[in-house]
Amino acid sequence: MLTRIPHRVRRLGPLLLLATVSACASSPELATWQEHYVQASDLWHAGDVEGARAQYATALEALGEKPNRERERALSLTALGGLERELGDTSAARRHLEEAVAILDARAGSAALSPTRAAALANLGATLVQENEPEAARAVLARCLELASQRGDVRTADLALALRAHASLAMLDGQWATAIESLERLRALQGPGGFGDPAARARTLGRLAVAHYREGHVERAEALAQQALDSDASDPEFAADLWVLRTRIDLERVEIGAAKAALTQAISAAEKATALPAPLADELLTLSTRLFLEWGTPDDSARLLDRAALLASRGGSEATAVVEQLGAIGRERAQAGAFEEAERLTQRARDLLIASNGPPELRAQVDLSLAEILLRLDRSDEAEALAAELLTSDAPAAAHARAAALLGTLAEERGDVTLAATHYEAALDSFGESAPGDPWQLAVVTVRRAALAAGAGDVVTATGLRVRSAVLLESLPEEDRGQIDELLALLAEAAAEAPETAAALQRELVWEERVPSPEVARARLLGASARLHRARGRVGDAEQAVSAALEALEEAPDGDAARERAEILVERAATALERGQWRDAGRAAAEARGLLGDDSDAALLLARASQIQARAARSAGQPNEAMSAFGTAIEHARAVPDDAAVGILARSLDELGTLHLGRKRYELARPLFEEAVPAYRRAGLAEELTYPRLLRNLAFTYAQESRFREAAEVNDEAVSILTRTGGTSALDLKLARYFSRQMREQAQATSGAVE
Repeated sequence: MLTRIPHRVRRLGPLLLLATVSACASSPELATWQEHYVQASDLWHAGDVEGARAQYATALEALGEKPNRERERALSLTALGGLERELGDTSAARRHLEEAVAILDARAGSAALSPTRAAALANLGATLVQENEPEAARAVLARCLELASQRGDVRTADLALALRAHASLAMLDGQWATAIESLERLRALQGPGGFGDPAARARTLGRLAVAHYREGHVERAEALAQQALDSDASDPEFAADLWVLRTRIDLERVEIGAAKAALTQAISAAEKATALPAPLADELLTLSTRLFLEWGTPDDSARLLDRAALLASRGGSEATAVVEQLGAIGRERAQAGAFEEAERLTQRARDLLIASNGPPELRAQVDLSLAEILLRLDRSDEAEALAAELLTSDAPAAAHARAAALLGTLAEERGDVTLAATHYEAALDSFGESAPGDPWQLAVVTVRRAALAAGAGDVVTATGLRVRSAVLLESLPEEDRGQIDELLALLAEAAAEAPETAAALQRELVWEERVPSPEVARARLLGASARLHRARGRVGDAEQAVSAALEALEEAPDGDAARERAEILVERAATALERGQWRDAGRAAAEARGLLGDDSDAALLLARASQIQARAARSAGQPNEAMSAFGTAIEHARAVPDDAAVGILARSLDELGTLHLGRKRYELARPLFEEAVPAYRRAGLAEELTYPRLLRNLAFTYAQESRFREAAEVNDEAVSILTRTGGTSALDLKLARYFSRQMREQAQATSGAVE
């Protein structure tokens, strides 16, 4: 996006004044230095940056440790540091530029060195911005701009670099007025006949457009964006950024035709880019999804969505979030009875998954949802074909079980009892392979299989299946109070015995004093129903159950229902989160936390509520609030004994670390990732697709700290998992292997340098 700081800017030539180099040498080493320095500058002008880098290094070697060569050393270090910054080697650039600034500060009284000092400070400030060191960058850039205001011999190129970096820093901090001020000064330098080429001037206009848009000056932003596009739109990524801005503006005005036209231009420009940044690809995917969902027609918006999904996968992103959103809305439409609309949305989600080579687990979930929708549209043949295809895929065992259960239901409806029993048996076998499986689905399939056996007079098999179900339920960990009883009640519901059995269970719960009142017992059962509806993708039914549970608790005696109300509110928050209602999710989770207070006995529930609140804040674009809530979730999860909340702990550590990683806070992300890895293993989550991603993120933080050997080892583990499970695309797997190879080479080079 236009708020990014690309490490590779347009080449402007050497950032040091050759005029400062003495025309005649007073000593052999100075003559040698001058020869290499001038040659380096010529190579840089010609575009041979690697050759220039070598010549600057040779020029430094020529000076040796001779005294009274601080001026020449500072010149060489500044030029070399500026070049390394352009190449993206910010670590080396920072080292050389800091040394140059130190030398120049020691000779602060020399007015002749002011241009060199300004160049060193401008490059160092820009480097610190790229390294995400805002405080240090702010101080250095302030020195540079103050020096430029005091003296008239500071080079325009150095002042422009400082202003550009200062504007970038302000944009990253959200200080849009400050960014506008710096960019306007830069624009004045780049005016007609001024410094820079048309592309540089166009980029300044584009960044000004973004700053004005964020400051609320929409019309000014629109005019600047169009001016930038008219000036120079030869860079596809730059043009796509500007058209994205135009799309946002048109959507805010609800000018849908203009928004679609602008987004089409953005996607067309992005398709021409050789390397598309993931944030830009994600933005295109988000905007195209919004148009498709809110104003789409099968012809135009669907095609835009398909093109954006392909770009997202090419840019290293996954269409997972969009697929999940489409799937959730599709399920909601199905609950409302709009099955044709649900089928359109779910089919689009499936197409995006296929186009982006999405994870098999999500593909299986979408396929199952689509099959169930097709059944409601009386298209049982298509549903059966989809379920049969899923059975032969590499989907997880739980997905195979659901597919087999669906096939069993179809066979039973056709009266083919033998085939239905075969499918149900296959489903039961697949559930046995899945860990922990889906208790609801297993209960339903067990009851149906038992009913078939009983109908055929096979009392032994029917009895055995009911005993098998009871044993399974008794063996489940009781993470939530009354979980086993709730599942037994829902098992009875699946057997069409719900009213009497549920009522009896409700009385039993009260008699055994496991709950304080009948109202709380009813709320407990409704809460369980909501959880299992949500697990089955029936979000609308889940919300209805939550509302009914809260109504039941309103009738409970005072003081009886605080804990139960908090549990139901957490379920409401989880349901709202799945429906994309982030503010509602955050409010419900916050209310639950308020009811629970600091109750140490409620640490598990507090951890879950905090995690949901964090995810809602993150989805709503509130990263600071998300990080705070994730921290609270981690604190509560650690307090739960016997690793009962280790799954929440693992995911919260991972997600908080990822937020820090996105802000380049590697020193904060790394320890979170390091703690998350063993937590994932203890929670039995090491086979999930998020685990290798966690390992790769940890490897990346190690690389940023020059811990190359550890980076290679951790990344190798991720590569091994992805190779075994096929959990990513061939291209992504190739890139992951390349990263490991690079880390090993860096480790060897570092080891050799130390030796």
